[in-house]
Amino acid sequence: MKKAATFAIVIVALMVTVGCGSTKVYNTDKTVIYKSNMYNVSNVTHYSSKLEAKMTEGEAVNLTTYDKTRFEAFVGEQGTIMVQSLIVMDDTTIVYQSATPKKYSDFDKMRKNLGSAMDQIAKFMKDKKKTQLNLK
Repeated sequence: MKKAATFAIVIVALMVTVGCGSTKVYNTDKTVIYKSNMYNVSNVTHYSSKLEAKMTEGEAVNLTTYDKTRFEAFVGEQGTIMVQSLIVMDDTTIVYQSATPKKYSDFDKMRKNLGSAMDQIAKFMKDKKKTQLNLK
């Protein structure tokens, strides 16, 4: 009888502890901080990036797909241009970097910096435990 009672207690104890796994639910808001601005990104559904040239007439030209030849031809045609690398999160746009690249290597460095920032954001959003990202 003692063995049966002990066995029953062990079974009940096992049944009770089975539901106490290491499953954790994280419900905290995620924020990105860049240049003293804080952006709540918890509910953002779409992230993208682009490189834009701001023209003197006010229009923006998307340079994201420009290779060396096309960029150099564009600069030769337009002269000095202001290029902005942008991070777009739903309806919010962050100007990540602005510069006036004189040669393709400067432009390519901007492209790589923007790609690195997007990689940081992607890694941050995948990590359920992290709640804040300081972009540099």
